[in-house]
Amino acid sequence: MSRANLSMFEADLSASWLNLQRILNFYLLRNLASNELFFTYISIIKFYIKIRELESQPPQIIIFLFLYMVLKLYFLLF
Repeated sequence: MSRANLSMFEADLSASWLNLQRILNFYLLRNLASNELFFTYISIIKFYIKIRELESQPPQIIIFLFLYMVLKLYFLLF
């Protein structure tokens, strides 16, 4: 293989490697976002179930639980 062909092959391989790194990083970020979204949905479902259990309780408990959930989601997302 000539030197020109070898350097062209190395440049092409290097560009392919950079493209592969970009794709993998994108998939990692997408998985992270979907995991956070999944945990957010699970938290909302747990909150809904807890509210249903506490319907007979005074409204102060429900308000406290709601504020707790809002703060929990805020710190989860930001």
